[in-house]
Amino acid sequence: MANTKLNYYTKSISYLFSRYILNLKYMVGNSRKYDLKFKFRTPDSVGRTIFKHGLYEEELTNYLINNLNLKKGDIVFDVGANIGWYS
Repeated sequence: MANTKLNYYTKSISYLFSRYILNLKYMVGNSRKYDLKFKFRTPDSVGRTIFKHGLYEEELTNYLINNLNLKKGDIVFDVGANIGWYS
């Protein structure tokens, strides 16, 4: 638990430094659990959540993963996707 909090605070400081000191317009958030990377605009709250936690709406994400039976060649439209987390 302590390591998780330390990682969160380290990520928070890194985010603040990158956004307000370095004035980066984009950053990359990593989701180790789902083996995904997301490039996001620094003001974006979803991207910031993924950057700090490595997840976004974990319950809904797990539900979709466990209940959508997509097969090769299936097409999915994620209309209005911000950074494409569910896609």
